[in-house]
Amino acid sequence: MYSILGANGDVRKAKGVVRTVVKKDLRHELYKQSLDEHKEMKHKQIVIRSRGHQMGVYEQNKTSWTRKNGLQQME
Repeated sequence: MYSILGANGDVRKAKGVVRTVVKKDLRHELYKQSLDEHKEMKHKQIVIRSRGHQMGVYEQNKTSWTRKNGLQQME
């Protein structure tokens, strides 16, 4: 999970989080806030899955930004 602020805009990546959540909800400011304040951000996402050949709509609560992913290698 990372966010890079550049001249052309920002680049946000979050593994395992749906693209629409990354596009609409995750911002660079939230990423900086989670790093500075040691916060873990969670977002709700709705997905369509097949379990046991049965289609269903599931709501998941995923961790989107967290300090422990990636920053400890940089320090």
